[in-house]
Amino acid sequence: MTAGFHRVSAIIAADFRIRFRRASTAVIFVLLCIAAYLWIPDPSTGRALLQMNDQRALYNSPALAMATASLCSILLGFIGYYMVSNSIGRDTRTRTGFIIASTTVRNSEYLAGIFLGNAIFLSVVIFGFMLSCMAMQLIRGEGSLNVFSFFWHYSILLPPMVFFVSGVAVLFESIRWLSGRFGDLVYFFVWMFTLAVVAISSEKMGGVNITSYIDTFSFAFMLDQVKAITHSDSLSIGSSSYDQKLPPFVFGGLKVPLVWLLPRITSTIYPVVFVFAALFFFSRFNPVKVKASHGGFRRNLLSRLNSLIRPLTVPLFALSARFSARPGLVNAILNDALLTLQSYPLTVILFFGFLAATLISSRTGFQSQVLPALFVVLAMSLAGLAVRERRQGTMAMIQSVPFLKPNFIWWKLGTAMFIVLIFITAPLIRLAMFDLSAALSFLIGSVFVATCAVGLGIASSNPKTFMVLFLLFLYVVLNDNGHTPGFDFAGWYGVATPFVQVIYMALSAGMTALAWLSFRYQNEKF
Repeated sequence: MTAGFHRVSAIIAADFRIRFRRASTAVIFVLLCIAAYLWIPDPSTGRALLQMNDQRALYNSPALAMATASLCSILLGFIGYYMVSNSIGRDTRTRTGFIIASTTVRNSEYLAGIFLGNAIFLSVVIFGFMLSCMAMQLIRGEGSLNVFSFFWHYSILLPPMVFFVSGVAVLFESIRWLSGRFGDLVYFFVWMFTLAVVAISSEKMGGVNITSYIDTFSFAFMLDQVKAITHSDSLSIGSSSYDQKLPPFVFGGLKVPLVWLLPRITSTIYPVVFVFAALFFFSRFNPVKVKASHGGFRRNLLSRLNSLIRPLTVPLFALSARFSARPGLVNAILNDALLTLQSYPLTVILFFGFLAATLISSRTGFQSQVLPALFVVLAMSLAGLAVRERRQGTMAMIQSVPFLKPNFIWWKLGTAMFIVLIFITAPLIRLAMFDLSAALSFLIGSVFVATCAVGLGIASSNPKTFMVLFLLFLYVVLNDNGHTPGFDFAGWYGVATPFVQVIYMALSAGMTALAWLSFRYQNEKF
């Protein structure tokens, strides 16, 4: 038992040191400070963090602690997965996992160490955010700082989310087909489903019900207790306007009644089941099992898929060989685009699927369903484009090509634009037939997504950065449902104004500049 504990502790310590030696960790803490500043608006501006029936809450420690902890639970419950879901993959890429596999470390010990390392990292991030919110209390608060109130609210609201994200990350990384970009997309729907199920059941049934025992984001518990304290169903958390004529109400803070004690404990510990489930799939550090799993996967799935796609992909190989034999930036762009389609053959099938949907779907279904789904596929196709050579170790070879070295950014942007053009040509023509303004927004939004994929990919050297920001933006856009013209970046709702279109054009230019500056910095060109 003691030896096993030391091995788990060593894995946790190594994971902790690796994460906190990265510059990205410092960036995260800077962003947390900015988020705290934006989430806690000055009441003199007519906006407040917490309000009820158009009456804002006094900025005391219980109100700020409860509101910021609730927002942190939901937002970090989404972003946190992408921050920690790279531990096993990192050990595989660096060959560290094969060294671990040759030691006495058991699979259960390794997964437990990764799980606890994820939880500790997220806890430290939360602690940093809590300190930022405490600082904002000193700046904008209307009462003395109560440190205990912040620790109390964060400790009763956030642990279920921390363990859930940590457990799901371990499980998804252990399952081969969920350890990549498809898993990143699946978690987006898992996050929405988990949040929606508890929210809907809490609204309909109230009190403690069966979903209260899987209240991962503490939404049901928080809402039930706020209702019990304020005797009101009208609650708004987040920067929003309020009636400045009404006096602020005093929020005394949350408590944990005895009836909620067991649901809170269960919500916290049930994600441990994900770690046990991961044991049945985790085998990538055993070379024999890795080889066998690859073969079985190919026989059971990929071989059938390839047999269906082969008539479509064979011409791509011929075109790719033709363009590879000719020097020049344009030929390199075409070759890179064809290589991307060859790497993900399912994309070819999806292209024909979207083409058919564009032709047969109704106008409403086309704009509100087909176009958003099209952008999800584009995001998955473009996410790894800018970092493919760096992650595969072929960057030095690419930079040895004379015309690619100085034009790397334009090469990747050209490839992204070409792939986008393949997918959007037919939808763009149909959209232009009944709404020219929406068609222009659709074109601008497509360019915006392409430049974001390249800019964020090169700046962070990680495809997850673009995926997590795009999916979070997609969630906001879909939930806004066309009410705010600024969110209609791609003409899905036809409400974008010319000013909004100019803004997204400027953002596309900004992302291009980010890509260029990041690449220059990484290659020490200054």
